[in-house]
Amino acid sequence: MTILTSVLADPASERSLLAESTSVSEVARGVLAELSEKLDPEAFSAADQRGTALTIEVMSTEILAGTSGAG
Repeated sequence: MTILTSVLADPASERSLLAESTSVSEVARGVLAELSEKLDPEAFSAADQRGTALTIEVMSTEILAGTSGAG
């Protein structure tokens, strides 16, 4: 969840394509919409805030170091 929010905060996600005409941001928005229906609103909000506060570079570094707590 935090990773998806971080991806959406990066302007490059609009330009990066996963498929011929589907951007990374479109996929991330779809998954986030599904998660928002399933997760506790407080947990969703906390992950959203954390994700928008981190750049992709920082999130990637944390994931590789095993310290992200991303969910």
